[in-house]
Amino acid sequence: MGRLDIPIRRTTYEVAFKESVAALRDAGLPFACMGSLALWALGGPTPNLQQDLDFAICEEDVETAKSALRDAGFAIQQPPEDWLFKAWSGEVEGPDSALVDLIHRPAGLRITPDLLTRCERRGLLALDVGVLSATDLLVTKLHAITEQNADYGSTLQFARSLRERIDWTALAQRASTTPFGMSFLVLVELLGIAPDRTLSTQLQSDVRLRDLLAGTPGLQDEFGPSPSQLEHLAQAIAEDERSSTLDIHVGTTRGRITLHGEATNEHHRAEVEDVVRSLAPGLDVDNRIRVRDFSATSTTAEQIS
Repeated sequence: MGRLDIPIRRTTYEVAFKESVAALRDAGLPFACMGSLALWALGGPTPNLQQDLDFAICEEDVETAKSALRDAGFAIQQPPEDWLFKAWSGEVEGPDSALVDLIHRPAGLRITPDLLTRCERRGLLALDVGVLSATDLLVTKLHAITEQNADYGSTLQFARSLRERIDWTALAQRASTTPFGMSFLVLVELLGIAPDRTLSTQLQSDVRLRDLLAGTPGLQDEFGPSPSQLEHLAQAIAEDERSSTLDIHVGTTRGRITLHGEATNEHHRAEVEDVVRSLAPGLDVDNRIRVRDFSATSTTAEQIS
């Protein structure tokens, strides 16, 4: 039986929403609604009560958010995915337990305090909350599409229901960096969902996209760093005096440069990212370098578990 097959009461859903909002607010954390609840707040269809409640938070606030929700009575669960954590209003996967997803690194979008502060305020279940814009929501949906889930049904419904709220020019610029996003842009124009010729104009004026559509060799470079770029970045990190003493691995995930390794303090961690951004200003950087605590002298039972 899947999660969507387990019925929960509407009151469970609403209480989970209000208690999670209260917990995040009391902790002083910026956040905003995402997913089907945000879509509903912006004028889309009524959400399925069996679906998760989604909130966007900053990556640096993850541990504080976990503590706040745990103190509010939620059961915290860390899934294998490293871009979110889950909070259950009751027992984990319980028959009448609402699930809250706290997402700090959604596909195609960088969550920052400034972005969350600028979110539109909407009334949701008698509470005033921030909601990601229709454009940002659609960008995350398009960047999350893969060959294994290339189903445009819900995404097209989203675009049709909120077509007047979407910044189509901005969407064309941000979503055309993936093959699935580009396919979607063609679909919404042909179906008459997007304003006439807005996307065609973007495709024609963007030299990168024109070359891409013409089958330019080196297609991989259009969607993320190439192997030669990664090698160059790794060498630059090894040679730069700010990062040469650190053991840093450079990779790529979902079109982003990823940095792994350990740093002696937060300042060194940030310096490595500065080195990479200065050499690759047009690429997204996902800094996963851990700050090692050299003051720890022993391993506790809690750490082992």
